[in-house]
Amino acid sequence: MDEREQHPGEQDRRYWRRRYNRRVRKARRARSFLHYAIIGSAQLVLATMFVLAGVRAADFVTQTDSLALRQLRFEGFQRGSAQTVRDSLGHLDGRNLLSLDLRGITGIVASDRWVRDASVRRELPHTLVVRVQEREPAAIALIGGIAHLVDDQGVVIGACGPRMAEDLPVLVGFAELEGDVLAAAIGRGVDALARLAQIDRDLAEEIAELDLGGRDRVVARLLQGPPLLLDPQKVERNVEDYLALRTEIGARVATAEYVDLRWRERITVGAVQELSTGS
Repeated sequence: MDEREQHPGEQDRRYWRRRYNRRVRKARRARSFLHYAIIGSAQLVLATMFVLAGVRAADFVTQTDSLALRQLRFEGFQRGSAQTVRDSLGHLDGRNLLSLDLRGITGIVASDRWVRDASVRRELPHTLVVRVQEREPAAIALIGGIAHLVDDQGVVIGACGPRMAEDLPVLVGFAELEGDVLAAAIGRGVDALARLAQIDRDLAEEIAELDLGGRDRVVARLLQGPPLLLDPQKVERNVEDYLALRTEIGARVATAEYVDLRWRERITVGAVQELSTGS
């Protein structure tokens, strides 16, 4: 009878691992750990050296005079004063180009009332390029007795200087208005001009003055012809019908002093004494 059959609980000693095999495995693990530790330490040292070299290189290129700002170049200025913006950036002269905060500089440029949008870029080695999109004057707003240019968004650009008016329509009726209320009223004025221009650009160009002072009317005074009374909530009401009948109205009512377009499907011709602003 086989010995294993006689002692089923006894293990086959041929497959036992001896103790010295365990020591060999431990030694191998120790050598492997030491090997990888040395490699990791070397890589850490090299990475530290690269970082330090990079920091020193960055310090050098952001401080060297060879990249100092020597020239400001402006693009897109037509009406506004590039000199005003140049003066606001004068403190940057001689600064290293790579050290400049382009976002902060863009904010300074965009704070100018003439600037609608701005971007800034570097041109190495010595130039900073400032590109702007200027605001387009859409009307003149009479505020506190002073004429101000405003753009198509109702933003007040500034006081109207010589040769800036360009035959723009004048917005009036802002007496005693201030702050947000004034800004909203100007916005309604330029919006009314834009809506009328969508219907008929020639008519919009005929408008010399738009009076927004009345609660129940907007008065459009034209270069020629009677003033038009418009619905403040819907300035385009009846305008197309009036344009179609304009010649006939002029032929039949030569003394017409105003035309009221505020009522739905009705055009009324009246006398000027009924036009008191704010009534």
